[in-house]
Amino acid sequence: MKRFIVILTMILSLPVLSFCQDNGWIRVSESQNGSESFINRNQITKTGDSLKVWVKYIEKGKDKARTIAEEMKFENNKGKSKWVNYEFEKTLILYDCNNNRCRVLEIIDYDKDGIVLASTKNNDPKDWHTIVPDSSGEKIFKAVCGID
Repeated sequence: MKRFIVILTMILSLPVLSFCQDNGWIRVSESQNGSESFINRNQITKTGDSLKVWVKYIEKGKDKARTIAEEMKFENNKGKSKWVNYEFEKTLILYDCNNNRCRVLEIIDYDKDGIVLASTKNNDPKDWHTIVPDSSGEKIFKAVCGID
């Protein structure tokens, strides 16, 4: 659950820029440390009154170091940690466009070769979070929900 809170905080607090990327991914935010957030507009699916989309986070600098350190704390490996090769994560988010809120459904962390390091699912249907105004989370929300 702590991981969901960290990710949600990251989603809702990064400064924002908009640029295009290959393979349908569109960059929607960039932090001061150079970390980037992307969505793939071609992969947005409707679920009831909500929209579901994968968001890709490529952490850099202090953001990446913090994630690696946090994950290594929970690891019981006495040898080399798999987290030293951490590269990016994809987070499945459900957006309730009518009520200005979102819910993290799944987080998958990958290494530099695209191999899954960890996968976490959130099955709590009540775990909704309000979109914070003037945040990267709001930019992602608006891009997904088609709000100008």
